[in-house]
Order: sequence, then C-alpha cells, then structure tokens
Amino acid sequence: MYRKISEKLAKWKNENKRKPLIIIGARQVGKTYSVREFAEANYEKTIEINFQDEVKARTFFEESRSADDIISYLEINNIDVSLDENTLVFFDEIQLCPELITSLKFLGEKLKSDIICSGSMLGIRINGMSSFPVGYVGMINMYPMSFDEFLKAKRLQQKFIDEARCAVAKREEVPQVVHEKLNELFTEYIICGGMPEAVSNYIENGIKAAVKVNRRLFGDYELDIAHYADSKTRLKALDCFKSIPLQLAKENKKFQYKLVREGYNARHFDESLAWLYNAGLIYQINRLKRIESPIEINKELGIFKVYLFDTGLLVSSFQDGIVSEILNNTLGVYKGVVYENVTATLLRANGINAFYYEPTTSAEIDFVIENNQEIIPIEVKGGLHTKSTSFNNFIKNHDCKKAFRFSKKNVGISDDGIVSYLPYYALEWIIEDELIKAD
Repeated sequence: MYRKISEKLAKWKNENKRKPLIIIGARQVGKTYSVREFAEANYEKTIEINFQDEVKARTFFEESRSADDIISYLEINNIDVSLDENTLVFFDEIQLCPELITSLKFLGEKLKSDIICSGSMLGIRINGMSSFPVGYVGMINMYPMSFDEFLKAKRLQQKFIDEARCAVAKREEVPQVVHEKLNELFTEYIICGGMPEAVSNYIENGIKAAVKVNRRLFGDYELDIAHYADSKTRLKALDCFKSIPLQLAKENKKFQYKLVREGYNARHFDESLAWLYNAGLIYQINRLKRIESPIEINKELGIFKVYLFDTGLLVSSFQDGIVSEILNNTLGVYKGVVYENVTATLLRANGINAFYYEPTTSAEIDFVIENNQEIIPIEVKGGLHTKSTSFNNFIKNHDCKKAFRFSKKNVGISDDGIVSYLPYYALEWIIEDELIKAD
C-alpha cells in the first residue's frame, strides 16, 4: 500500500550527508513495512535486525556501544553483504535496545551504509534518555494512514480525486456524483481508520472486518500499556486510555479526571497522560485563554481535550449499533466526537499545532490554528447543518481573514470570501495546499 512516508524517505536518501534516521510511531502503523518497501526499491542489500525476535543480537548491543565492535558484528553475521552505500542497515524494535540509540552518533560517522531505526514506544524511551544523540540523527514521525492514502488503497481512480481537489482549490462545487462518492468513502474511512491491517481487511472483507481488527488492536494497546509502563504509571495510564471514548462522548469534551476515577485530579493522572502522549497513543488539544498572536503562549495547560491517535480505534470502542449509525449517517450524540477526532488526527499528522477556544459555556470554536501569524478558526459539523453564531462572531471579533467550516455539504464560500465551506474529504488537501505551503 502507498504511504506518504516513502517520499520523506526518498528525500532523506538524497541528502548529501545522511544521518542515521529514526522513525517514531505507534505500534502497527506500518513502520516496518514501509522501510522494507523503501529498502527493496533503493538498495541492493538490506541487513535487518529485529530486537524483538533476535535476543542474541539484543544482548550484544546492550553490552557494546563501540562503533567498531558493532560494525564487526554486522560483518561477521552478514559475510555475503558489503557494508557500503548499496546496503541499508535496518534496526527494528529499537526501543528494546536503547543502548544502540546512544551509539548512533559514532556508528553513523564510521559506517558507510545508511541506517534506519524504528520501533514502538520510542517516544517513551527517547523522552527518558539523558544521552540521546541530538543533532546526530534524523527523525520522522509516522502516523496511521491518511484519507488520501486510504483512497489510494481503495484504488479510486486518480482522475476523480484530481477533479475534486481542483474544484476545492478553486472553491467550486465538486461534481455531485464525485462528491457523494467521496463523502461515502470518508464515512467508511472514519469507521475503518488508518491502521494498515484494518484498511487491508476492509478492502478484502468489508467494513465489519475492519472494526473487528480495530477492536483487537485496541486490546493490544491496552496490553502494551500494561507491559511497557512502569508500575507507578501502569494502572492509571490504562484507566485514562479506557476513559477516552467516554470523555469524548460528553457534551463538554474537556478531559475530566473524575471520569477516570471519582475523587481524583490532575496530580494523580498527569504523568499517566504524558506517558500515553509520548507513546503516541493520544493527542492533546489545549484550550486558549485568549486569542492573541502567538496563540501558543495563551494555552491553558490544565484544560484540554484528549483524542485517540486513530479514529477507527475510537469507533471500534463503540457498540455495533453506534457503528451502524455512523455508517448510515444517523448518528446522534457521537456525531461530533468522530469528526473532531479525525480532524485532530489529520492536523497532527501534518505537523499543525491546534487549540480550541471556549469564550462561554455555550460557545466553542472546535479548532484554532495560527499560520504565518494569522489566526484561523476551523469548525467541524457532523451533518449538513452548518450555521453557527459563535463561529461567525469569532471571525468578526478577531478580524479573521480566513476560516474553514467542514461538513458533508459541497464546496462553497461566504460572500466576503473569508469562510470556506468545505466537505470533510477536502481537509487533508486544504492542510497540504493552503496551510503547510503557506509557512
């Protein structure tokens, strides 16, 4: 399956002085598959060491941090492979051997072959390392499949995607038959999510198969928390993780510690949430105190929403009846949940730092971002109703020059040209074409 990370890997390979590369991402997002595919297309040979499976290798690397010793080990155990520019050395599940991360500075300087490392829970390991080789390694974050990657996996003809993307760029209506198909596929993307195994099962066996995979994966992540978190954090992190669907189902989606455990507060759970964030399992969106540039300094550290890193995993935690409601567009209280979550994941995957704003208890701006010192509000609507007094007041009160409202409706634009009314399937295109490139 096509993954956008292949383009980032190609860019890295074209650098004159390549540093060892570390790929960070939650388990099962496709790191190993992507590296193997990249290696096959760009190198004559690949040396792959998986520290999960190769216990002897892990023992050696734990005991030796010398670059010369590591090179000798690679040569002895791969006598038919030349350690030159035509060979890629791939260290997988490197979180199990943090000593090697420390050695990458010197190994990268001495080894002629390119080096890529990947693993799950790397954010946890790196966050706790005092000897991380800052400046001597490159880093890429990998996320679940985006909607664009999902469309390619679905094999939707590129001409329809290009036609819709062109119409969105011009703020013209997408042809209705294309619009309806993309809306349908985006709904299925929300249910399926972006975990490669779930997407593969969806394509082969339908949406129910994807939900089944995601339910298993949700359980696997609970096991990961129990396995990797320390004894002080383990149970509280697990409780926080399990509470997220309930947190988002509330009218006020602000994270509330009392929903994790009655009578507890931030002091008890801050470390657990930080662990989940560093593990790549959650995204945190803070509330803004006021709207002033730079907005980053106006965030309220203690007030935030927590989203799951993959919307398919979130949906899989719901009962079958709710999943059916999402598919049939008859969703009630959960409507805002899934659309906010997928928006948060696509913004984060593209490196956009988002916040939310709540000037009163009855008014809220779903997402606020800053682009080139310009404040941009983003509102998400679960259906066809797109009117919002608070959104319009925000634009007026803060003299916004650009605003986005996403729903199931076709493309439109306000009379003054400020508000773009866009279908959800256009979110990723807007991010790539108008927000990232504007930096």
